[in-house]
Amino acid sequence: MRSLGPATDVSRQSEQQVKLKEELAAPLRAMQEIARRIARVSKDSKLDIVEDDYVTQFRVEMMDAVIQWCRGAKFADICKVGPSRPPG
Repeated sequence: MRSLGPATDVSRQSEQQVKLKEELAAPLRAMQEIARRIARVSKDSKLDIVEDDYVTQFRVEMMDAVIQWCRGAKFADICKVGPSRPPG
């Protein structure tokens, strides 16, 4: 397939990113609910844990990169999707 130019390529990438974000919305909600249940059980078990802190510790911004990796994307392409700074 021949590219129609940089503007078209950017538009196509933006459409794919929006679709991917919509696709990941339900799994994200499920993961957050499971994390909340884990935090509650941990707290009930007398572990020192703050539910909101536990839920927000997951690197949500990595979801796009992980799904691309699972689908067999090239490493160079995944690097373009992931966060621009190292985890920390």
